[in-house]
Amino acid sequence: MEKQIADTEDRNRTTAKIVISSVIASETKQSQIENILKQALSDLQKDDKELDAVLIWAYKDRKELNQTFTLGKLEWSKDKKGFDGKQNFDKEINLEIK
Repeated sequence: MEKQIADTEDRNRTTAKIVISSVIASETKQSQIENILKQALSDLQKDDKELDAVLIWAYKDRKELNQTFTLGKLEWSKDKKGFDGKQNFDKEINLEIK
């Protein structure tokens, strides 16, 4: 996992990129990616108890890391305002799986 601190004055934030290189069966692909993203979030939260927001992108291959995510994205904030602190979400974790 490649992690980068992205704090602002009033929000402790981090971003992360992960590569999921294992072959994923199409019928369970979405739940597998979701579980991997949630585990990555849990790992980040264990490492930094002060986090207010996290954004994690998932990729199929290392060569794709400089592109938009290719497998999925997880956005978490403890105040449900998203990574930027401006959006209003109805839940703490927002997932987008391709």
